[in-house]
Amino acid sequence: RLADAVPEGVVWVEDGCVTGANERFAELAGRGDALAGSKLVDLFADLGGGLPGGSGAPGAVECAVVRGGGERRTVVCHTAWRDAEDGTSAYVVQDLTHVRRLERELLRTGRELSRTHRDLENVREQLRQERAEREELLGVVSHELRTPVTVSGGYNRRLPAHEVGP
Repeated sequence: RLADAVPEGVVWVEDGCVTGANERFAELAGRGDALAGSKLVDLFADLGGGLPGGSGAPGAVECAVVRGGGERRTVVCHTAWRDAEDGTSAYVVQDLTHVRRLERELLRTGRELSRTHRDLENVREQLRQERAEREELLGVVSHELRTPVTVSGGYNRRLPAHEVGP
């Protein structure tokens, strides 16, 4: 009963075979009551860090629980206790599937954000170039318009003033 109150899966093993498990581990493994007698190595798949119960295995390994239908769930399996004399051990199994999914989503979002940032920098650089070109064009047009207006004004000052009559 105490093990069923724990939010993680708990599995008891004797000589490499499951002797018991809490409801959470049975749910995680997707095998219901068919766990008793199962070989521990058949319940887990190595993800590169080893398997629980392996010789010299560290206290915790990240691996996968192989569910009844072949689906895999990423977990970290902690050795709760191991008695080499009688071959019994117990493991606490924590489901990491949701955490790993969130990590992948965070990485994907980070890549998208980085790509968007690069695109934004490219747009800013284009705007800077367009602004510089516009300012240069305005300077040229202003100069080109000022010259004839100045010349016309000079000629206008040289013309005799005409009086406009009634």
